[in-house]
Amino acid sequence: QYLSILDIDPAGYYLRLINRSINHSLDLSNVQIQQRKRHNDENGTESIIHSYQFDRHIQTLLPPGQFVTIYS
Repeated sequence: QYLSILDIDPAGYYLRLINRSINHSLDLSNVQIQQRKRHNDENGTESIIHSYQFDRHIQTLLPPGQFVTIYS
């Protein structure tokens, strides 16, 4: 609930996520981020353009008010 998108590079080179909490660190371990494209067909299908998953074996804490940049 505290994790949100801060910035998306228009060329698709990076994405920034921010922890909007003022007192809770967020554990991003095993969190998966996906950018999807919706197709204008009769089924409304989607395809994944970019995908990133934080390693589940490494505890990745994002402190309150801090951001992380994910590069493609």
